[in-house]
Amino acid sequence: MRIDLYNAGKADVILFRTDNSTVLLDTGHDNTSSAVVRWLKGMQVKTIDRLIITHFDRDHVGGAEAILKNFKVWEIFSSYVTRQSTSLRGYVRALQRANLTPVIIRDEEVFTLDGVTYQIIGATRSYTNEISNNSSLITAVRYGECKYLFMGDAHNERIEEFLDTYDMHADFLKIPYHGYYLTALEDLLQSVSPSMAVITNSRNDPPREEVSATLSVLKEYGVRTWQTANGTVSVYCNPYTCTVSQR
Repeated sequence: MRIDLYNAGKADVILFRTDNSTVLLDTGHDNTSSAVVRWLKGMQVKTIDRLIITHFDRDHVGGAEAILKNFKVWEIFSSYVTRQSTSLRGYVRALQRANLTPVIIRDEEVFTLDGVTYQIIGATRSYTNEISNNSSLITAVRYGECKYLFMGDAHNERIEEFLDTYDMHADFLKIPYHGYYLTALEDLLQSVSPSMAVITNSRNDPPREEVSATLSVLKEYGVRTWQTANGTVSVYCNPYTCTVSQR
């Protein structure tokens, strides 16, 4: 399996590929959607078996309309809608044209493609702060003995909810909310114990002081960390280990 975390600025575009399957986790901004489509075509993507929309902020769903126009998507999973936006309206129009109805995740959904298991964990509570971000789907991916955890834009409430329910170790962690400092991050690292992590950010967004505070915590826990601000991050996985490169 190969995982690519595309350099889309402060946004998530994460591609999972095996010999016989393609899964896309989030679609980035609408204003980078043409670049994302070109990148996917350059990666020889022709169809997408599963598209996962973690939540409905513009930097996660904004490119979905372009993805649905340019690729055959077989099934979509999403969080529940917490906000209205131009990006969401474009996504809904594209769904109608493609005759697709998303599966709304409120508990969890598990599927396996080509030997890789995806566990999509929905938000089950009502949130008082950062409602859209806290509604993020969390995705755990297992390939052989290795596990990879993608936290969407989960904020403190959502992280604590996840930790209250799941006792989950992962070798690799996609840091929540693009590297903004979160007080629950230390609890997350203590529980998950990753050795590697990626922050999906741009050079100045989030602000450098926010990312520096997050990097300081990651360093304290001995987590080797990459930032997509420095280029697309590629994770090459076999059933027993993984290696990371950046370009």
